[in-house]
Amino acid sequence: MPDKNKNCCCSRGRDGSCGRQNKNQCSKSGGCSGGCRDRTLYITGDEREFLMKLAEIPFLPLARFVMRSSGDDEAVSVTLAPVYLNSKNDSPDTVKKTGEILQSLEDKYLITLDYDLPLQNGDYSIYDESRVYREFCESVRAGVSADGIVYDLPVLQRGSMALTTLGHDALDSFE
Repeated sequence: MPDKNKNCCCSRGRDGSCGRQNKNQCSKSGGCSGGCRDRTLYITGDEREFLMKLAEIPFLPLARFVMRSSGDDEAVSVTLAPVYLNSKNDSPDTVKKTGEILQSLEDKYLITLDYDLPLQNGDYSIYDESRVYREFCESVRAGVSADGIVYDLPVLQRGSMALTTLGHDALDSFE
């Protein structure tokens, strides 16, 4: 039985194929539509809100904070990802919570988080000017080291996020 604080979305697997049938299918009152029901996804209110945002704006900017070493080109450490900002003054806690929501949506195959596809002509200035990025840069410049490697170069890796086909299906099931 779905949790009353969550929305239920019955849909297909990541590859769109139907596998074994789920005997614990959601009812129509749970927010599901017909079709293959081999997988039941539970969407939190925060996840649903973010999916709705992506329905209005199909591609949103995304970033991750990476540390590199000037002494070793191969030394790379992802410090914070995914990062989506509503404001340049977002607190670290807000950024982490939003990141958890995004990671959960990606784990459910509802969105893609692509760090190799930054938005063309995208405005990433909010990230460059953000409180959390400024604090990240300060900590890296203070000489964070791990495993004998000194990570001294803060990098803001730009990317984008978008709904998957399954994400669009989930939105349709909310109606």
